[in-house]
Formats: sequence, C-alpha cells, structure tokens
Amino acid sequence: MDNKTIYALSTVFGKSGVAVFRISGERSLDVLKKLTDIDCNNIRPRYAYFSKLHGIDGMPLDHALVLYFKAPGSFTGEDIVEIHSHGSKAVISSLSDNFSQIDGLRLAAPGELSKRALY
Repeated sequence: MDNKTIYALSTVFGKSGVAVFRISGERSLDVLKKLTDIDCNNIRPRYAYFSKLHGIDGMPLDHALVLYFKAPGSFTGEDIVEIHSHGSKAVISSLSDNFSQIDGLRLAAPGELSKRALY
C-alpha cells in the first residue's frame, strides 16, 4: 500500500440522490483548492461548507456540501475531504474525470479506505 492521496465514490454510482466522494491523504486540501473556492488555509474541521464545484479547467460542475476531517481525527487517520454532490451519472463522471487529472491523486482500490483505517 502506498501513501498517495486516494479518492473513492462511497455511494452507488447513478442510483443515489446524493453522491459522496471521499479523498484521503496529505494532498486532500490541495484537491479541494483545485475544485472549489473554499479558503483552505482557514477551513474548519467537521464543518459543512456549501460550495460551487468547478473542474480543473474552471468550468462549473455542480454545487456540493464539503466537509474536512483533520488527521488524526478521521476514519483513516489521514486528512479526509468529503464532497457531497448530486448523484447523477453526469456529475459523478465529471468529478471522477477531474480527480483522475490531478497529479498525486489516484482512485482507491476496493476497501482501501478501510484498510488505511486499520494500518
């Protein structure tokens, strides 16, 4: 297991009203900076922010609730960002495409978030 920052869809693809993405690792806030206008230098842990989501190209994607869980007080023990967006296939695919273009971020293997919580 490497220590790269990972992301995963934590809800069912295209069958939920809300999609929850979890981003875990030291670059979690960097990802948030690329996709929102939230001031990540002053972000409060365990506080819900309502934010516009935009792609890394600046194009609007959606609106979402965003939460930050500071290490070590998170599920994995690492910094975690949760993005709660609309659950349509189009939004999920757009966010996934944008995540895949960010250096140092990769898709989590099945169960990897839970594995990180245990090790």
